[in-house]
Amino acid sequence: MTDTGEEGDEAPLTIAVHEGPSGVRVEFVGDIDLYSVEAAREALKRACAQAAGVGAGFVIDLRRVDFLDSAGLALLVDARRWVPACPFALLVPPTGQPRRVLTLGRFGDFLRIAATPEELAAVAPR
Repeated sequence: MTDTGEEGDEAPLTIAVHEGPSGVRVEFVGDIDLYSVEAAREALKRACAQAAGVGAGFVIDLRRVDFLDSAGLALLVDARRWVPACPFALLVPPTGQPRRVLTLGRFGDFLRIAATPEELAAVAPR
């Protein structure tokens, strides 16, 4: 687990990578913003390499992210360049600020987004 918070930060970002039979899941807890985006980028690059090593994609789990700013959105757009070598999907709660900005930005038009792993399994790859 990685903690990118610095002393005095309101909401540090913690990152955990889980590998299971269905692939790799990168779980973020906290805020993905200008201050934490580089740590998030490095975690996603490592997860992509790990997933590619086992011939799988990975899931970016944003269900415990409270805030996603333009730097976080740019990270997701940038991560699209890794596809198809490393396809990914997003787990995002049905309500909250991250869901609102992803919906407003129409990210669902080019990314697989679901609220639960079960729902994600039913969403066709993009």
